[in-house]
Amino acid sequence: MPVIPTPPIDSITFHPDNEGLQVNVNTHDPKNNTRYYRWEYDQTWEYHSEYTSAFEILNNRIVDRTQSVYQCWGSENSSTIVTASTARLSEDVVSQFPLIHLPSTSVRLSIRYSILVRQFALSQAGYNYYDQLAKITQSIGSIFDPQPSQITGNIHAQTDENAIVLGFFRVGTVESKRIFINRTQIPAWYPNSGLGSCLVDTLGTGDILRDRPAIIDRYSPGLYFTTNEDCVDCRLRGASSKSLIFGSSDYRSRFRFYFFILTNGTKGVHTGNGMGDAPAGRRVR
Repeated sequence: MPVIPTPPIDSITFHPDNEGLQVNVNTHDPKNNTRYYRWEYDQTWEYHSEYTSAFEILNNRIVDRTQSVYQCWGSENSSTIVTASTARLSEDVVSQFPLIHLPSTSVRLSIRYSILVRQFALSQAGYNYYDQLAKITQSIGSIFDPQPSQITGNIHAQTDENAIVLGFFRVGTVESKRIFINRTQIPAWYPNSGLGSCLVDTLGTGDILRDRPAIIDRYSPGLYFTTNEDCVDCRLRGASSKSLIFGSSDYRSRFRFYFFILTNGTKGVHTGNGMGDAPAGRRVR
């Protein structure tokens, strides 16, 4: 099986619109040899709690909080199949191809956002496979959607030629690029944290030990500002209080790997965590 080289990603761009932020990818092959492309991406974002918290309850006592729960980082990998073809164009150029759209109310845009994009060059057969898979798995449930059908890849069973094998095997290089988007680079939108109203109350020590609210800070001896736990502990929204990214402003890596994907999305090779060092590929066994 020939190795398919992938041209570099020229740039990842973004622009605001009436609904939020559109992120696009740009690439080209000056030799006009690629023509078929696929992308994956990893998103990471920083966000904060509504309030800082100076105290917590441990062993039925109010003590100083030793670990900050104000600053968190969330992450999510792409779950859709994103492909494009320049086969009908005179030049092998992908310009401003839409990758993802972020609503203006998204928490991901509240502080700092990063996206790591991986680009794969495909054969025509590989493109057709992913295109068919996308049409079936990403349909919206309308009467115009394609009817479910058997998808045939390039993997076959050696022991039973009639056995149905799902998947497509590709050998080639991958190009990746990361960008960062700061809050100051986009319009003054108001992200929706989904927490509702984080009301603040003033309670004494006895009431706090009984009701167990979150403690913001001390108001006076024996009295504290309190609120809901979700409003001070950003980890409760399913994220980590340990930084996942945010080093250089531009990240690019190039590596070769052996790639296998099942139609249920299971990958036969780990391509790295996408958060820092260039991902290291390993051969599928």
